[in-house]
Amino acid sequence: RVKWPYLVVPEALGPPDAAYASPLLQDVKVSLVYEPGAGVPRSRYTGVGILVTEFRGDIAPGYVGKLADAGTAIERLRVGPHPAIWLEGGPHFVLFRTPEGDFGEEVARLAGNTLLVQHGRLLVRIEGELERDRAVEIARSLVQP
Repeated sequence: RVKWPYLVVPEALGPPDAAYASPLLQDVKVSLVYEPGAGVPRSRYTGVGILVTEFRGDIAPGYVGKLADAGTAIERLRVGPHPAIWLEGGPHFVLFRTPEGDFGEEVARLAGNTLLVQHGRLLVRIEGELERDRAVEIARSLVQP
């Protein structure tokens, strides 16, 4: 069901415990689910340890601040050559530019700490009860299987 040329998997986490494809606008998103375990607590938002979601799109940095609660810290950074945005501390939504140039919004739900990474034409969302440095470590380990 995935129409893009590749997925990325975080080597730092190993194979996911589950993987799901679900519709997102005219495309699909893939969610890799990692259950809680040693050093990975259960997220109060997702009910899993770490959730890595991938879909085609581009970060829309000018709009991130408008979709985050006042209690959410927003930091723009790079993970290797990839632009990224770290969101911490409060609820937020993810707005992105679709491959067609329109704006899309990922499922409107509360989310915990999140690192958004632009990995080529994929937007990768890493979320969980994670500290920034751990999320960046996971993002640095993204590889094509």
